[in-house]
Amino acid sequence: MELWFNERFRPAIYQSGAVVLGLLVIIPMFAADQTINSSSPQVRQIFVRSAKLRKLLDEVKPYGYVDVPITQDLSSTDASQGYSKPKSTPRGMVYDVHVSQGSDIFVENVIAHELLHAALRHERLGSGSGTILRGRELSANDLAAMQGLIMSLTNCYQDAIIDRRMAKLGFNPQLLQDDEKSTLIAEANVVPRTSLYKRDATLMLYCLSIRLRKFEMDEIYTAYKSWYPELAQDVQTVSNTVGPDLCDTEESCFKKMLALRKAVGLEGEVKFINPTTNRKE
Repeated sequence: MELWFNERFRPAIYQSGAVVLGLLVIIPMFAADQTINSSSPQVRQIFVRSAKLRKLLDEVKPYGYVDVPITQDLSSTDASQGYSKPKSTPRGMVYDVHVSQGSDIFVENVIAHELLHAALRHERLGSGSGTILRGRELSANDLAAMQGLIMSLTNCYQDAIIDRRMAKLGFNPQLLQDDEKSTLIAEANVVPRTSLYKRDATLMLYCLSIRLRKFEMDEIYTAYKSWYPELAQDVQTVSNTVGPDLCDTEESCFKKMLALRKAVGLEGEVKFINPTTNRKE
């Protein structure tokens, strides 16, 4: 793999010799490598090359975390791209980030996405995990669908906000949506065909529709057409119900999420903690 500094510093080789190259390249690589706690060679190398990712990491650490370990392993979760959460350790709170395998540019954007989740958590833009009120009455398939619905409700507006922040910082969030589109199309005809999974699909695709993307949603609707022909119409109904605006305060984001919960028919089924009152609603 050709490293980014090969061409950039080539004139220095001829002008000042290998010693200057060592000063300009090897030392910055070593310094950058020390800012990241990861056992993944790919992740460490991405941080060496990406100044904007190092800057983002430096902005996250002051949020009360003693460290931000980044693991390139999703084997213990259903997440397809990455996930992150605060974690208590003997040294103090760390922000634990897990990311998938992929190309350097893809992994870089997944890491940026997860680090910005820490920023939104610090700003309290969203809710914690939801509570299923009648979980014991659900079949295994429907319980899995309900858990997917809770994850989508929790992350829907956060992900859309993160996309826009990523773009302003020079990242490419559309890469993540391209990957999500491929996953949804591949899984369209293998998910259980229940009413709850229909709501799950409706919510996932509504949330995808408000993210930064370069493709048309019809590409995904077509894949679901054989068993859910009204999917596009149902997504549009949800969109019309909740309105086009995103949110920018903890209160407005929580209200927006509750409106989305109602729009997909989950009011009375799931409760979330209001970040302002710390009560379940």
